[in-house]
Amino acid sequence: MLETRALSVEEMRFFEASSGYDLDEYGTALDDIDEQFLWPDASKPFLTIAGGYQRLPVTLADEARRLGASVTMQSEVMSVIVPEQSGAPCRIAVRGKDGTSRELRANKLIFAMPRHALERIAQFPLRAEPRFASLIAAVEAMPALKSLVLYARPWWHDAGIDGGLSVTDMPARMFYPVGAEKVRLSSESAKGFGVLMMYCCGSSTGWWRAAAAAPPSNSGGFQRLTADSPVVCEIHREAETVYAQHAPAPLAGCLQDWNAGPYGGAWHYWALGRGGRALADQIVRPITDRELYICGEAYAWPQQAWAEGAIDRAEFMLQRHFGLVPPKWLA
Repeated sequence: MLETRALSVEEMRFFEASSGYDLDEYGTALDDIDEQFLWPDASKPFLTIAGGYQRLPVTLADEARRLGASVTMQSEVMSVIVPEQSGAPCRIAVRGKDGTSRELRANKLIFAMPRHALERIAQFPLRAEPRFASLIAAVEAMPALKSLVLYARPWWHDAGIDGGLSVTDMPARMFYPVGAEKVRLSSESAKGFGVLMMYCCGSSTGWWRAAAAAPPSNSGGFQRLTADSPVVCEIHREAETVYAQHAPAPLAGCLQDWNAGPYGGAWHYWALGRGGRALADQIVRPITDRELYICGEAYAWPQQAWAEGAIDRAEFMLQRHFGLVPPKWLA
């Protein structure tokens, strides 16, 4: 659906300014309408996983190990050879962080990877197959970045703000104050530093990318920032304007640009004219006579861009193609 056939230019600009997301070049009008009327109510309390969201993949990896799986971290897939003959194993070459390589063999191969990760595998002959290439290119990556600014105290409490989202039409676009929340684990102190997260996507990322120094090579787009850096100073100024408070001087900051390699984007939207459950289901097994599968956030339907979408696609794949029965709590 073209944007202008569903929403006027003024309506699109209103949606963009009020949502905090620069989506004018990404997604569809339906995505914008869903965002405004079907997404969770941002006025409700924000909840997080105790100990940080990273505990989700770590717990999944620990459970996989407990069940006998081998988990290798910080390794890059260099080549994937999927044989044409039935019953022959796939061959995967993997290079570790220390530069050493090894070859793995698998009868079934599952890629829980987005488009950019699949496209940067140096040797992957099957990727040139027209149907496979078309399916992989059915999504576009969304540029996004975030910055965390450290303060000696959570000064936003002075404005009665304990957390949640604050939106602005300035380049920062969205602020999330974290740290020193009122409800904390018994092992955590209720007093201490405050961290303010600035989070933006789309066209706004170019503004911050121009203001920041180039990140170190092989840093994955991450860099530490001094308190007097242009990025931290501008975030501080915009935050004072948004919260209408005079804030204490920041102590330090950091910046993460998800558009940098190896990520190539923060999340994904279906390309214009593509998408739908039927297409998403096809991508799970893109070549019907090969034991190769793809799941993850990038090709989810619905809940594309969300962890829930990634988990849903994995569950769909296991039930449809591996014959697993859903657990009682999911059925």
